Amino acid sequence: ATDGTGIESVLDMILKYVAQTKSSNYFETQRASQAKNWLHEYFDQLLKNDFQKFPVLQQALEGLEEKVGSKELSPYNAAQQLLRQYHQIIREE
Repeated sequence: ATDGTGIESVLDMILKYVAQTKSSNYFETQRASQAKNWLHEYFDQLLKNDFQKFPVLQQALEGLEEKVGSKELSPYNAAQQLLRQYHQIIREE
């Protein structure tokens, strides 16, 4: 590639791959899957950002982390408590 040779064959391979993936609908299927993943990731981030707006929830999280760390509370039950508190706060807004 430093002397300019081989570029055409690489480009040809790329173009064949693109044509094959588009003709088999693989490209569109993968793109749709990627878009769905982006939706989930973006929504997760929005929820986390919203959650972090409430200092009382941050304090609750710290307390629950301690209880989970000392095995006083299961991670599942701690998450459920935190979710209930979050729902209560956003209902009161």
